[in-house]
Amino acid sequence: MKEVVNEPIKVILLSLVTCGIYGIIWFFQVSGALSRELPEEGINPGMIIVLSIVTCGIYSLVWYYKMGEWLQKAGQKNGKNIENEGTLLLLLGIFFSPAAIYIIQERINQIAA
Repeated sequence: MKEVVNEPIKVILLSLVTCGIYGIIWFFQVSGALSRELPEEGINPGMIIVLSIVTCGIYSLVWYYKMGEWLQKAGQKNGKNIENEGTLLLLLGIFFSPAAIYIIQERINQIAA
C-alpha cells in the first residue's frame, strides 16, 4: 500500500488540473494496490476501469461502495482499525466525489503508516 501513499489534496488538485486523467490513473493505482494487498478479493484494476467507462461512471459508484469494505479488510490485515465507510463513500461519490477521494486516500495513508 505504500506505493499509493499521497497527500489527499494533491490527488484532488491533480485530478482537476488534468481534467480527470490523473483521477483515472489514481483509480487504477489504488485498485492495483488493493488487489495485491487482498488477492482473495479478486480485484481486477483493468476491468474496474473498463466497466466504469462502459457504464458511463455507474460502476465507479459500485467501486466507491466496495472500497469501504476493501479498506476495512486491508486495515485489519495490517493491524489498523478502519471502519467500513462504503455507504458514506457511495453517497459522496454521487454528490461530491472529491470528498470521497479525500477519505479513500486518507484511509490508505493510515493503513500504510
